Amino acid sequence: MNEDAKTDPVGQAAPSRPSRANAIWLIVVASILLLLAAFAVWADRQLLETDTWVETSTELLEDEEIQSAVSVLLVDALYENVDVKAQVEEALPPEVQGLAGPVSGGLRQLATQAAGELLATAPAQALWEEANRTTHEAFVTVIEGGGDRVSVEDGAVTLNLGTIAQELGDRVGLDVADQIPDDAAQIEILQSDELSAVQSGADLLTTVTWILVILSLGFFGLAIYLAKTWRLEALRAVGWALIIVGALVLILRSVAGNAVVGSLASSASDEPAADSLWSIGTTALKAIGVSLITYGIIALIGTWLAGATSWARDFRRWIAPAFAERWVAYGILALVVIVLFLIAPAEGMARLLPSLILIALLIAGFEALRRQTLRENPDASWDDIKPRWRGRSTGGDEDASTGVRISLGSATVAQLEEIKGIGPSTATAIVEFREQRGGNVSFGDLTQVSGIGPETVEELRDYLTL
Repeated sequence: MNEDAKTDPVGQAAPSRPSRANAIWLIVVASILLLLAAFAVWADRQLLETDTWVETSTELLEDEEIQSAVSVLLVDALYENVDVKAQVEEALPPEVQGLAGPVSGGLRQLATQAAGELLATAPAQALWEEANRTTHEAFVTVIEGGGDRVSVEDGAVTLNLGTIAQELGDRVGLDVADQIPDDAAQIEILQSDELSAVQSGADLLTTVTWILVILSLGFFGLAIYLAKTWRLEALRAVGWALIIVGALVLILRSVAGNAVVGSLASSASDEPAADSLWSIGTTALKAIGVSLITYGIIALIGTWLAGATSWARDFRRWIAPAFAERWVAYGILALVVIVLFLIAPAEGMARLLPSLILIALLIAGFEALRRQTLRENPDASWDDIKPRWRGRSTGGDEDASTGVRISLGSATVAQLEEIKGIGPSTATAIVEFREQRGGNVSFGDLTQVSGIGPETVEELRDYLTL
């Protein structure tokens, strides 16, 4: 039996090509804007959110390659500010004081090893976290002078690790009292010629981020709105768009990483540290890509549950009795949301605003699915579900599963779809035709339904009754 080529899966007129093209173009443009928004959101969070900055810097210090690089910095600061050779010579007996030079050189290697061990301890990491928090707060507020571990003098922002260098000196047995200033070990966060540009661009970055996010979401919503007769298909396209954009974010992160590591590393020995710096520094970007893929999968699952496949229709018939009771239906939704957030596959689920938006969309989609299910199964009960599944397991065709012919005057769209050869659009057309005739329809009248001929009517007699 052929479906009416001029109707869509819900029996409505097929969309015109211009309207479909407009919606598709909106989805394409929204996807491009979303890709730009993903990088803008990452930059905004990484540069302007202190908690994100501190979390990233803490992860950096936990990396062995970064610990090694910072260890060298601390030891250099120690030897630049403390006369290690003189202290060693003073500690040695007169007859071997000539060995002070080699001993101080050996002590340097020992100090480098001790620095790595120190940076792995909780107290040192707490000092590192405090220093980074202070530095970033000074960066965001753009105040001169900073705090004990911050310098924004001459327009530069630096991370000062002098306190950690002092602890390192104490650990290797050197007298460092009042010899190591707080700014002895510095990591330059931003050069003076870059600071003014970042200061002037910070507000612009936040504004652009919000504009890109709002425009991308707005265009996606407008595309779904314009797809009046094929919204399920449009929503499926949006789901795939989210997955594709998320995958592109991950791919571009990897490709850009190769270029950035190459530019940061002055020699092959620097590449591991540069690679760790990029990998950890773009963790938030990776989380954004994974989040977009997760949201896309959720959208695809929703379109599948609302679709016209036999499995989707079976699911809706099976769940219809629960959906009929609102409190049961939303209890199921609450359970799904709780499990989803406990698993938390998307980084956005740990943030309030994205979580609220996701929950609102889940509620809207769930209510649409619930109403669709109840329209298709207005009289469904658990007693009806059991024989249906028993009938399907034995391969019955009549009434789709029970082996009992259904009434043409009361058959639902879902029941008609279960008849072999009857698709969603034909089933909908039959129900609409019956309603136009006030429920009084004979088998002969069905030939007036588009896509149904005399031969089809004879086939329907085996499954329907007046």
